[in-house]
Amino acid sequence: GTWENPPAFRFGKWRRGFNKIKSFLLYPIIEMPYVVKFKYLLFYLLLPPLVFFTIFYGKMEFDYLLFTTFLAFGLPTVFFVEYRERLLRKAEGELPDFLKQLASLNEAGLNVVEALKNLSESEAGILGKEIKTIKIRVEWGELVTSAFIKLERRIKSSVFQKAISMLVKAIEASPTIKEALVVASNFSELEIEMRKRLRAMMSSYIIIIYLAFGVFLYTTYVLIKNMISVFASIEAPQFAGNVNLAELESVFLETSILVSVFSGLAAGIMGEGRIEAGLKHVFILVAITYVFFKFLV
Repeated sequence: GTWENPPAFRFGKWRRGFNKIKSFLLYPIIEMPYVVKFKYLLFYLLLPPLVFFTIFYGKMEFDYLLFTTFLAFGLPTVFFVEYRERLLRKAEGELPDFLKQLASLNEAGLNVVEALKNLSESEAGILGKEIKTIKIRVEWGELVTSAFIKLERRIKSSVFQKAISMLVKAIEASPTIKEALVVASNFSELEIEMRKRLRAMMSSYIIIIYLAFGVFLYTTYVLIKNMISVFASIEAPQFAGNVNLAELESVFLETSILVSVFSGLAAGIMGEGRIEAGLKHVFILVAITYVFFKFLV
């Protein structure tokens, strides 16, 4: 038994712990990016910059070390966020055609299960993989509505949530769901088109934010090069002793980084309606700020 063989019990406990860690580490690799939560990626995003910082600490200028560490963390993070958003938009773009094809097959006399089996063999792309998953779940005996609800939870998109919610209610009400599918398809198309127009309209605000940040940096440059230089050139000891150019530049740098972070987040919210969309703008503006103070000021 367990008490007669404590080493075996301990081995089983260690193996369960190892399997949990392994599944946690492999989850972001084997799962689709639009499903993976950010917490599962933190290990992969934080490990390279931490290793880099530890290796080069004391071997290069501290501000340059911080900047390169920021690059090591920021580049993969921005890449993942943008790649996930691209996949979501692609899946949303495929949804109206999928619903129309489902409606056509339903009108031809196939029920939802048969139509899904038919579509799973012909559909490609991101949505094609999800349709195959729905088909497998239905073949294992799961309700069609339950399989669609799980799809809605996997693909966290307002377009999918609204369209699938309509579809599930229609399936529960009647086996002939052609009208509901057509309505859901039309709704999806209108929603996607409206989002495209909104992004195009809001892009002008992103340009304004970048221009305002450029004006802020230019003002900073003028202040540092002119006003501070005037104070530094004063020969009176009571002034010269109190002026520290390095400290003042450091204050301006920290202020500029703070402004770049909030400007980037504002650009993401105004341009795409998502705070994580601002990460790429934060990354760009912080990089511009560092280069500006390092090489121009």
